[in-house]
Order: sequence, then C-alpha cells, then structure tokens
Amino acid sequence: MLDLETAQKQVLEICERLTPQAYPLADALGCVLAEKQIAQFEVPHFDNTAMDGFALRAEDTKNPPTTLKIAGTILAGDKPTSLPSVNSSKMSNNLKSNSKIDKLKNGATENDSIKHATTNYAMKIMTGAPIPKGADAIIEVEKTKEDETGFVEIAEEVKEGNYIRRAGENISKGQVIISKGKILTPAMLGVLASQSIYEVSVFPKCRVGVVSTGSELMEGSKNLPAGKIFDSNRHILLSLIEKAGMEPVDLGIINDKESAILKAVEKASKFCNALITSGGVSMGDFDFVKKVLTQNKGSAIQVAIKPSKPLAFGRFDNMVIFGLPGNPVSALVSFELFARPGLRKMSGFKMLERPRFDAVAAADFKREPDGKTHFARVKWKWKNGTYKVKPVEMQGSHQLQGLAEANGLAIIEDGNGVTTGEAIKLICLD
Repeated sequence: MLDLETAQKQVLEICERLTPQAYPLADALGCVLAEKQIAQFEVPHFDNTAMDGFALRAEDTKNPPTTLKIAGTILAGDKPTSLPSVNSSKMSNNLKSNSKIDKLKNGATENDSIKHATTNYAMKIMTGAPIPKGADAIIEVEKTKEDETGFVEIAEEVKEGNYIRRAGENISKGQVIISKGKILTPAMLGVLASQSIYEVSVFPKCRVGVVSTGSELMEGSKNLPAGKIFDSNRHILLSLIEKAGMEPVDLGIINDKESAILKAVEKASKFCNALITSGGVSMGDFDFVKKVLTQNKGSAIQVAIKPSKPLAFGRFDNMVIFGLPGNPVSALVSFELFARPGLRKMSGFKMLERPRFDAVAAADFKREPDGKTHFARVKWKWKNGTYKVKPVEMQGSHQLQGLAEANGLAIIEDGNGVTTGEAIKLICLD
C-alpha cells in the first residue's frame, strides 16, 4: 500500500503538459498563457480627458470666477487640435465694435461684451477626446456655466493636469502586460485587445472524457428496477472537471464487460486528452477497468487513505486514464487528490491542488489508528479570524447526501483523531 505523497507523485509523472496552441481571444478565457505578452502601443495612445468639460490653460483660472470664450467642441474620436490664444486688447476692441450685433443676435449688452474682453479661450471636450495642444487642464462641466453668447464661466481655480489622462500612464510600449503562466481573465483579454492582440499562445484546456462503469447503473427513467441504481458519479465528475478549468465530455454509462470498457477507452483516445472512469478498480472478478489498464502498461494501486483506497491510472496512446472507485464519496476524494492535480498540470496551471488552510476543530473527529490518512467531509465557517470545521453526520463512502452537505475535507492523520479546539488541516471545496 502506497502512502499518499508517493501515489500523487506517480500520477503527476504521467501527466505531461499539453502542447501550447494559438487561440483567438474568444476561446482563450480561463486558459493558461504559454508566452508573455509585450505591449506594442502606449495606453492611452494620446493625452485625453477623463471627464466631460472644458479644456483650458490652468493659468487662466488663477483669479476665479473666470470667463473664457468657447473656441469649439472636441469629441471622442476627433483628430487632435489646438487651443487658440488671444490678444486681450484686440479682442476688447473687436467686442466693443460688434456690441450692437451681439445685442441683436444674442441679447447681450455692451457691458457684457466688455466683461468678456479680458478672457482667453476654452474648448468644450467630451470624455476620451484628445487634449488640444496648448491646454493643460480640464474643468468638469458641473463646475461651469455656459451662456448663450459663446462664453463659459469657471467658478474655481483649476490645477494643471486636472482630469488629464496622459499617454502611456496605463501601459508603456515594451512593458510585459501579461506574464507567462497567468490564467486569462476577462480584464486580461481586454488588455490584449487594447494592444490589437487577438490571438495568443495558450495551454489548451484538457479535454476530459467521463464514463461510469457498472451493469447496475441506469438513468433517464422514472422507474428503478430491483438491483439497479441511478448513476450519480458521472454528473459529479463532469461538474468538477468544468469547475477545475477543463473541458468535460460526457461518454455515458458502459456495462461491466472487458470488451465494452476497452472499446470505450479506444473511442475516447481519438478525441480526449484524458479519461476518467468510476467503478471497476477494486479486487472483484468484474472490475475490468483495472484489468484493461494493467494490460496497457497502466497501474492499479492501493493508497493509504480513507475513503478511496483503490486507484488505477495509466496512459492509452496519448491519453491519460484515471480509474476512480465507484462509491460517490470515494470518487470525489480520488478526483481531488489525484485526477484534479494531474489534469491541471496538463492544462498548464501552476496551482494544482485546492487551497489548504489551518483550521480549528469545532467538534471531535474520532478515529482509530489504521495506517491511513482519513479525509472527513466537513462544514466550515470563517469565525473570529479562523476557519472552524465540524464533520457532517453521514461519513460513509456511499452516503451522497453527506457529501452534498459538505463544503470541505478535513485531513485527519493516522492516530486517535482530533478533539474539539485542536488544530486541523482543511481543504476547501467551495
């Protein structure tokens, strides 16, 4: 009987990382990046405004309130332009001479025009638009008052650089934007798209076939004949595979016949990177999964753990096979301890196992020495700065309801168990 660490090492040795492939961004979410990505452009590409408002020279607002003439409007997507400068005395003469026209067209008075004569220019600007040359600040529209004569009143002094997003302040050209080995998230895909990168080299998500073996299994019927049971393991395993970041493939149920099992393995090897079976790995006369694997240079081992002592694993052509026990709790524990780490290694993940935490027992975990590490189904809560765990009532390897109530596994080393208040190791399943 092998200890857990040795068995896990043997499993990982046969699980080789898949060859990286070029994926379009639409298919790359959740995949592990195989090559670092370098920025080809600055982001932002140009100085632009973070707010709707007015682009201006900060020095023109030093004695608020300030009135500025609106020289135009800049929209997102417009070409860069320049903020004009003005001679105050010329503008004063011009405004005085045209005061009658102002009155006719806009209802402004000559005094209004004279008041505006000491001002400079501002430009109305929308979020994301390029900052005009000559402007060095933005005043948000909420702090301005635009009149009908084409002027805007600024109520307060504006600091240089206010609400300006500088070119390259987010990403500079040549920097590493995403490191090799990162799991691609939606935000990372956005970063890549901002660099006009629409295809990346990733480790493919491992394609994992799942089959349940057993002549007693059935599904799709409301009637359950004597001696039959509904298949649950396949649905558990398919969900666990997807949650772990791989691509599950449902291969259904097959009978306890060596020829049927071999045929299913051969079929899966044509389009799957890995195959998981449940059932047929114990010592019985009809445990053919173990027989098929060992005849094809696989291994059938006994591991010093409870539940889930028997395990079979190996390769068939280029496909890895995991033969898990038939009891649902044993199948889940075997998946977590052996199949999940192996599959994640194949898919390029760095973190292979579930997170493990130091916890405190909120109840007694009784057991007797038997040379095995026990994995108890538990409920855990975060309380007073630590994880508190207690066992669910049903701990049998066949008791699926107890498994459904659990959100973690507690590791109980060989010995007499753990008493309330003592330290205990927790594997989180949530």
